[in-house]
Parts: sequence; C-alpha cells; structure tokens
Amino acid sequence: ALNDPVFVECAQALGRRLALMTESDEIRIRQAFQLCFNRLPRPYEEQVLLASLHDERASFVKSSGEAVAFVGNYGDNAVPMHEMAAWISVSRTVLNLDEFITRE
Repeated sequence: ALNDPVFVECAQALGRRLALMTESDEIRIRQAFQLCFNRLPRPYEEQVLLASLHDERASFVKSSGEAVAFVGNYGDNAVPMHEMAAWISVSRTVLNLDEFITRE
C-alpha cells in the first residue's frame, strides 16, 4: 500500500538516489524506469513525471516543513530539502504504478 512504512522507505531511498545524481531530470527519470521496470519510459510517461517533478518542487519550496517530514532520515546536505522531497514524490509515483506492483 502507498502509505505502508516499507513502501515509504523504498520511495525515500530511490528518491535520494535519483536526487544525488548530477544528470538532467530526464536522465534521472529514465534511470528510475531502468531500475524499476528494466526499460525506458515512454515519451508520455516521461512528460507526466517531469510535470509532476516541477509541480512537487514548487510545492515543497513553499512548504519547507512538509519537505523535511517527507524526506525523513533520507536527507543529504548535497541536495536542497525541497529537491530531495520532489524526487521522493516522483519515486512514490513510479513505485505505485501497476507495472511495478503486478508481475505477470
């Protein structure tokens, strides 16, 4: 489930990994797909996640307290808290896709 503690920690760990990368946002999203699905995102998937990332960044910049709570123990001084929180949010989205949850 989306709010299960293990799921939250997995999203925090993946988000931290992505946030610490120095590549572009697009490359980070592609890396998330490679790690989770062993494939690249389709163009529309990448665009949706990029839009979500931009929205989350803006939201967490306005709510630094929420960003701190969202990041938990996965913060890193090398990355601003709002940036880390935005990547964790994107990671939660990726990990909640049916393709990740359901294996056939």
